Amino acid sequence: MAKKSHWKSSKFFYDPRTIFVLGSSFFTPVQTSSLCYNLFMNKKQFVKKIKPHILRCRPGDWEHAKRVAKWTEILGVDRDDLLLLLTSTYIHDIGWRDVVDKEKLTFKKLLKFEPQANKNSEIFIKEVLKKLDYSYIDIKTILRLVKAVDKHKASQEDEAVIVDSDGLSKLDINHLKEKYKTDKWMNMYNLWNSKFPNRIQTDEAKKLYPSLLCKLKSDIAKEQKHCSQ
Repeated sequence: MAKKSHWKSSKFFYDPRTIFVLGSSFFTPVQTSSLCYNLFMNKKQFVKKIKPHILRCRPGDWEHAKRVAKWTEILGVDRDDLLLLLTSTYIHDIGWRDVVDKEKLTFKKLLKFEPQANKNSEIFIKEVLKKLDYSYIDIKTILRLVKAVDKHKASQEDEAVIVDSDGLSKLDINHLKEKYKTDKWMNMYNLWNSKFPNRIQTDEAKKLYPSLLCKLKSDIAKEQKHCSQ
């Protein structure tokens, strides 16, 4: 069972005038009278600012980002750096901004434009997060996390959380519906089925992905049968 979001329960430093959330410098100081409300609003405001950028990416990228965030909260539960991980999940595909049209991609087209999107990531992330007053250290960490997702390869514990969250988020029929043409769904399933045994690193994700893959295969069969009728 997924545990509730920790966005509202992060560690904080309190002084008589303001509250600052540790490890995530985009949080704006607020008056202590707003203490019970501010962390929820910070997430809401951050998502509102990021969403227009991601909507300019590939079809389905915004819905994908939200699913990755859901899995990040599950795999990263109780981590002190969860806020930075969540920031990274929402922004990790920003490199695709204005790279392709709004048509669903083939895997061939995805591979063609992926190098350009990955190259854009650092430029766009710095551009957006500097405007939100993120610190140099936080931006550097977020860039490292996003790079790990782009490569589907983690070398540190925090990277494993976000890479696995990205992977699990794809094992959902809605991900395929939003991003790929129907006749490519089994191709993507077969790719993930072959890659995930060596890609998944966290213990929780290792337990979860086989059943998610099984359900995805079943959902694909049901959807394709319905479409053929």
